[in-house]
Amino acid sequence: HMKSSSKKSYDTKKEFNKHFPRTKIIQCKRTRHGSLLIELEDKKTALDIMQKWKSNFFSVDEGRTNKTRATLLENRNIRGIVTDVDVSLTDSSILEEFKEQYGWDDIKMRRFVDKQSVVRPSVLVYFTSADQLEKAIQKGIFLGNVFCEIRTFEPKASVTQCYKCYGFDHTAIWCPKKQQICPYCSQSHKPTECLIRQENSVEQFKCPNCKEDQCHSAVDPLCPVYQESSHILKDLNMVINP
Repeated sequence: HMKSSSKKSYDTKKEFNKHFPRTKIIQCKRTRHGSLLIELEDKKTALDIMQKWKSNFFSVDEGRTNKTRATLLENRNIRGIVTDVDVSLTDSSILEEFKEQYGWDDIKMRRFVDKQSVVRPSVLVYFTSADQLEKAIQKGIFLGNVFCEIRTFEPKASVTQCYKCYGFDHTAIWCPKKQQICPYCSQSHKPTECLIRQENSVEQFKCPNCKEDQCHSAVDPLCPVYQESSHILKDLNMVINP
């Protein structure tokens, strides 16, 4: 098991280039589970490295020896995100609609919940094949008599967000705002005091970072400003598992 604190990014790249000289690494990061994510220039490079990978690469960590393997991230994460989902719908009813409309009974899903435990109107779906995901993206799905679009879920790195004004790229201690801003209604009060949030009235959410009322909060990953501030790893090509 490789802990995230055992090596810095520079050390990881240095170790990687010992095995694969002159291979350009765009960036790398470790997950909380100990896996190492490496972004390369293209898929061809990733496939070439997979063929040459040996189980003793990155195998020694903090005095322990273990075998490692390299796989393409796209082969591990065939996931789609369903948007504009009625938060009152149950998980079983959503899965039943996939079975009825597509004939699939082998997919899994989970709801998105923000840090204040409010259910968001989006659902993450785990498909069993790339063909399933492609078909779902093309057709979408009707949930509760409402058409919901489906798109590819892209992994992303964490976002630095202030929990005073809910802006980005700074923390609360350095926040230029004098008053607390609610991420749900944009008013000057704490999130825990927000009546709209307590009633889970998603249709009344007003993001303080967006100019238009788009029925989402400032902590919703689907917020356009949130996504713009996120460092999306769109071309992440491989993952190394301890």
